[in-house]
Amino acid sequence: MPNRGVVIVEDQPDIREFLGWVLKGRWEVIGEAASVTEALQIIPELKEIQPPPIVILDGSFPHSGDGDIVAAVLRSEIPGIRILGYSAANQTYGDINLHKPAEIAEILKAVQTLADQALAEA
Repeated sequence: MPNRGVVIVEDQPDIREFLGWVLKGRWEVIGEAASVTEALQIIPELKEIQPPPIVILDGSFPHSGDGDIVAAVLRSEIPGIRILGYSAANQTYGDINLHKPAEIAEILKAVQTLADQALAEA
């Protein structure tokens, strides 16, 4: 059983579903958000989770901002959180950043690397 949950923040339902499928059986998806507003609304819940979760974060959201804004808020509110930036644009807001569409093995390796980094710092 994994020691960290994963939260998926992605506005496209098919990509959220794909990421959930990729993670199934390896990591527990403990939350999803389809917008910046939803991502910000779940912060109080995420603060209670120990160890802090890994967030797979889209790079852009229609009408509501970019991933870098959400990443900055998450980092300021939840010490130790790890962010995997997952975007069609070149982004640098994540601790690791992948370009859409990434291979399944790349996504799993990135999530594992973030978990390993967090464990090393604990």
